[in-house]
Amino acid sequence: MAISADLYSQNTRFDLNVRNATIVQVFDEIERVTDFGFLFKTDQLNMDRLYTLDIKDVNIEKIMDEILDKSQYSYKFIDRTIVVTKIDSNIYQGQNIKVSGKVTDSTGAAIPGVSVIVNGTTNGTITDTDGNYILPNVPVNAILQFSFVGMKTKEIQVAGKTTLNVAMEEEVVGIDEVVAIGYGTKKKRDIIGSIATVKSSELLQTPTSSFTDVLQGRAAGVQVATTSGSPGAEVSIKVRGYHSISSGSSPLWIIDGMPVFGNGSVGLNDGTSARQNMLATLNPNDIESVEILKDAAATAIYGSRGSNGVILVTTKLGKAKEKGSVQVDYSTGISHLAKSMDEFNFVNTKEWFEIADLSFAHSNVPDRIFEIDYALNNLYKSRLTRDEALQINTNWFDYILRTGTYHDVNVAFKQGFEKGSIFSSVSYRNDKGVSVGNDMERISSRINANYSPIDNLVWETRLNVAYTNNYRVKSESYRGLGGSDGTIGGFGMVTRSGIPWFPVYDANDPTGYWNPAAGNYAMASDRDYILDQKQNYRGLGGSSLEYHLPWVKGLSVRTGADFDILHDNSKLWSSALISNDGISYARHQGQTYMSYNFNTYLKYNRTFNDKHNISAVLGTESQRTKNKVSDMQGRSLVGTNQEMGSSSPATMVSMAAYTTGERYLSSFFARADYKFMDKYLVGVSARRDGSSVFDKDYRWGNFYALSAGWIVSDESFFSGLKNTFSLLKLRGSFGQTGNQDIPNDRNLVTISYNSSLRYGENTYSPAGTSYSVGNRAITWETTDSYDFGIDFGLWNNRISGSVAYYLQNVSGLLLAVSTPPSSAIGSIYGNVGRLKNWGYEFNVSTVNIQKSNFSWTTDFNISYNENKIMELTSDMEAAKGSTTFVGGRLGLWQKVDYAGVDPERGVHMLWEYDQTIYGETGEYVRTGRKIPYNYTNGRLSHNQKVHKDKSEIPTFYGGLSNTFKFKGFELNAFFTFSGGNYMFNYSEKEWTIFGIGNKIYKKALLDQSWRPGWTDEQKQNAKYPMIMYESASPYYTQWNSSAIDPNTGLKGYWTNPDINNPVKPTATERYDRANGGTKGQGEGLSKYLEKADYLRLKSVSLGYNLNKQVAGKVGFKAAKIYVSGTNLWTLSGYSGFDPETDDDSEFLPSVKTFSIGANLTF
Repeated sequence: MAISADLYSQNTRFDLNVRNATIVQVFDEIERVTDFGFLFKTDQLNMDRLYTLDIKDVNIEKIMDEILDKSQYSYKFIDRTIVVTKIDSNIYQGQNIKVSGKVTDSTGAAIPGVSVIVNGTTNGTITDTDGNYILPNVPVNAILQFSFVGMKTKEIQVAGKTTLNVAMEEEVVGIDEVVAIGYGTKKKRDIIGSIATVKSSELLQTPTSSFTDVLQGRAAGVQVATTSGSPGAEVSIKVRGYHSISSGSSPLWIIDGMPVFGNGSVGLNDGTSARQNMLATLNPNDIESVEILKDAAATAIYGSRGSNGVILVTTKLGKAKEKGSVQVDYSTGISHLAKSMDEFNFVNTKEWFEIADLSFAHSNVPDRIFEIDYALNNLYKSRLTRDEALQINTNWFDYILRTGTYHDVNVAFKQGFEKGSIFSSVSYRNDKGVSVGNDMERISSRINANYSPIDNLVWETRLNVAYTNNYRVKSESYRGLGGSDGTIGGFGMVTRSGIPWFPVYDANDPTGYWNPAAGNYAMASDRDYILDQKQNYRGLGGSSLEYHLPWVKGLSVRTGADFDILHDNSKLWSSALISNDGISYARHQGQTYMSYNFNTYLKYNRTFNDKHNISAVLGTESQRTKNKVSDMQGRSLVGTNQEMGSSSPATMVSMAAYTTGERYLSSFFARADYKFMDKYLVGVSARRDGSSVFDKDYRWGNFYALSAGWIVSDESFFSGLKNTFSLLKLRGSFGQTGNQDIPNDRNLVTISYNSSLRYGENTYSPAGTSYSVGNRAITWETTDSYDFGIDFGLWNNRISGSVAYYLQNVSGLLLAVSTPPSSAIGSIYGNVGRLKNWGYEFNVSTVNIQKSNFSWTTDFNISYNENKIMELTSDMEAAKGSTTFVGGRLGLWQKVDYAGVDPERGVHMLWEYDQTIYGETGEYVRTGRKIPYNYTNGRLSHNQKVHKDKSEIPTFYGGLSNTFKFKGFELNAFFTFSGGNYMFNYSEKEWTIFGIGNKIYKKALLDQSWRPGWTDEQKQNAKYPMIMYESASPYYTQWNSSAIDPNTGLKGYWTNPDINNPVKPTATERYDRANGGTKGQGEGLSKYLEKADYLRLKSVSLGYNLNKQVAGKVGFKAAKIYVSGTNLWTLSGYSGFDPETDDDSEFLPSVKTFSIGANLTF
């Protein structure tokens, strides 16, 4: 119970922000920010309960009602001292009475279905349709608890009263949540830009080496795709689609105010190993929240860097006077490929030779049986006979794949004191990837602190130091020195060329491996003979001072300096024992990325007359970045040394040291927001950027944004719908952002030379071996963004979410424009063309069930995105056969139009397109004729159709999460999905075309490939063409491009000089190998373009939180144990490895992981 307070207690309003605080610490915080004092007995208080409160503009009575259990405590005011006492349990003994009344909301409307219960008993009832209730047998001094979904639970002391009418208040879930924005924070309710938040609890649901993986499906408008299943591999992230054709489309990453080197890779990357994600250096346990800024209202304050979206990462920080605690987190798990290789049903040795023999039987070759030498080139010094090969049956996947494991331990400490706080952590993670030899470890430490040495001054510093050591494995061929070394292997090679009759070991070879110089796949992960290592050292942090000017209410000035220094040591080495010429090789590259950022700005926030609120930011910022690189290659290293070092190699192949990527950015920025009556919102922001990337006459750009919002649900005319709509906010914005993400010096004429000509056997060459011409007039790409959204809450926010539409018009596209061949200067960058990008977003959160011991919540989001090229240069528009054209989408596929298997001759056919029409208009018009897919027809540009309806870029994506809580148990199931795009299944093509016998094949070839002796029906239904040796097709498939088709009069027909002499044919034809391969754009058949839509069970986690009393008995404040799984199930029509990763990359696809872990707090 509470005895009425004096005027001071009724009128004083303040903010209270505590985290994991005991009740005494809450009292201490109230004493710090007000003139109240407390009187209590410590032994009467519950010291085990911890409070986390973030309440704004509240009076003391509201706070006391929030933190005290009214069934156990009462309080009273004596002047400005609050006396807290424990209620005698005998108070409930005595006469019982009947209590009745009516329950209404803040507008006076009746609330049916409210639970009314005597605290500590099972005696209760619910209100009727008019909000009335009657409850008998109520002790005269009992406390009644009133609860309803979407309303704040209210407890009222009966005190002998028989009538209690109650007005309940809305529980505005999340609306007062504070989110990070550019150079500040803001209440979620007041946000009129488009911002999505991913909280720490969501990031930690999925144990991973990089937190960027976990962003997938968590936020509307954010597309995330993994590029490899290797530990720490790059992740592709796009915010609201693509915003440029050739400039970067990756978002700007800002960690604790520092613009950082984000999703990308530093150092040596030869293209044969998975690139490392530099954000993998960040410990996910250190992150408090991730905010994704999507529209111009949110990103324009970042000006030239904001067109691709901005991702703000905020790390954890302690609270002043917070009681010290230590949290220990440990998890471990195992992993393997999400899709088993057994599902592809590859042939064994016996079946392989059956297919090989069929290829000869169907071909114009002298022999009718496949011999070993056809598949082995001169690098294979150790040879086999066919009989020996038939005795071998090697499953290469057993040698290059394993069950991956990981161990992850994190220890975090936080402590508050009188004028500040500290948060620190140290973590270690060790990953042994699914690929044998792919090992990565990360060590990370952090210290975040704040301190107020004097009144109104706050000093804050954040520092993160991390180290990663990544042993990578090759995933395709890397013959860096003229094809003389055997450094090939890994997943990409075995899935293409893992021939089952190749031996693994050879006791007669010094390495113990069979033919290492030719590339033994098992040897490729043996660090005694081949090494690919990346070591990263990163320091990231900064320090700031903020002073609140006491003579100007609401005004403060902040100045800060931040840095991001990343050093990469990359090493490639191969032993002389695996080199065809017996010479070792090494390449060492050291690269140091340095970025420094300085800013100073004023912040102002003040409310006038309880109606007008103004918040503003005004400041300046500058950033400097550069890269220092030292790179050298050598051969004939001393002994078995893996380094060049002081033991110089006999042959220095190349050596260089230089500074690159140097650029400067100077900026001025401002933002002002005005709020009237807490429901009318207007915002404006501006930024002026100057970038060294452009010439001095063009380097400055101005970027503006205007936004407005209206909280309709707060209007008086909306009161009749308050029972349905707890929130309805309309918001819209327009603004400009820029893109400067092009290579340096494109505005200058540059002279280049080849350093390899200065060392080794080559003689010295003059420096000016090549040059490029710059364009002084190039400047920013500019994006005009329009955004309109509706934020809603229904039935007291039991359902809440938002829907948005956006349109982005990009002008001045930075493209490399071709020049006339006579100029001999290649291409020049210029601001040409326009691009349109638009889409829709929808997200919703629902409280499906909310009981005292059980709850079920759902979160769902979906995004749709499209783009269209609106303008190009006249030369680009006139070009024919380009996938980049006015009216087209980005990422279109160009492939030969598949027309099935010819039932008479058993070869792949394509639809022929009219060459004359194509030459005149660039349009693809079928002649109506099917012609064979041979080397000549497949290379004709008019037959290489641009498929305007098939793009590699998804058009929709999203996520679905369901969380169930029952007592201490918590179960979460999270799905992601994506679709609307196509992927070229290069693996399927390789596995089903024989070629020259250097590949592995599907068993389906044996019974689904066209055969001469089949019936007409079988030939009509053949899935694959006739098996034949490359360049040696049977005589009856010969195609004469000059002959006239008697049926159509068109050029090209089946004619062959051997048609009357089939016994000893000499004519040949080349099928399915147009231009030597069909992996890239152009010649490949469209039959391998497959829809890449998928639905994936991304993660499932089951945890149990120990009862705090039980945890306390064993020395913990809190304890949780859990099990989880990732990438557990995928539904997709795509027949390749993974519809999410790029099949062309040849890198390891997604992996399935099972984990177990514990979180302990002391």
